[in-house]
Parts: sequence; structure tokens; C-alpha cells
Amino acid sequence: MRVNGKVNPSVVIVRVQQKTPSSDPQKGLDSFPSFGSGVLISAEGKILTAAHVVQAADQICVEFLDGELIPARVVATSTSAL
Repeated sequence: MRVNGKVNPSVVIVRVQQKTPSSDPQKGLDSFPSFGSGVLISAEGKILTAAHVVQAADQICVEFLDGELIPARVVATSTSAL
């Protein structure tokens, strides 16, 4: 949905890979993909997303509107409610 030409490019997809125990004990861990949304909040590339999107992530990538994927990392978290 295109809300505004200036806002739409700031919305991103936050793609994560998360390792969880396998249902087969011989396999050890399975890696599962997941995703959430985020918003670009600075010219330096900082993204704001919900903590639950990245809290258990082993790998994080951000996908921009044009399909470009950029590796990412968590730089800060907060558990306080607004």
C-alpha cells in the first residue's frame, strides 16, 4: 500500500534467522526464517523495530523497498513501555 511517496521508502522488512532446538535430537539446532517491519529513522541507517522481531535472531538483514538486502545488527534495546 502506498501511503505517501516520502514515507514509503522509509519502511523496511527486517529479516531474521533464528536457531531453535530441532525436534530430532540428532540434528541439534534448526534455523528458521522470520520477519517483521521496521522504519528507517536516520541518515546513518538506523532502523527502529519491535524488540520481539530481533530478540532471538542469530542473523539480521534489512530489505529496502527496491529489494536491496543489507546485513544488520542490534545496537540497543528497551523493554520499557511507552
